[in-house]
Amino acid sequence: MAATASEFARGLVRLGIADVALSAPAAPPALSGVEMPLREGTVLITYTPRPGRRLSPLITMPAAEVTLAFTNVAEPERRAFVDRFDRVFQRGGG
Repeated sequence: MAATASEFARGLVRLGIADVALSAPAAPPALSGVEMPLREGTVLITYTPRPGRRLSPLITMPAAEVTLAFTNVAEPERRAFVDRFDRVFQRGGG
């Protein structure tokens, strides 16, 4: 995923996890163990920054590994959450 820790934290707030607060200068190296309750079960969301991708000498795109681990969540609810997650973090229509 191409998102800084602070951008990712803002996305989590839009998903409904209101207690996530990261600021760019004080962002931890990994945002791990953020658990969100669903109708049935939970999803554990982990964000780990990776080296950015250099697009030009002046531009570097952020990169991160994001993991969604579902516990006791049926397939239809899992699909609905992933669709919502994708919409929240979608950029530029693509």
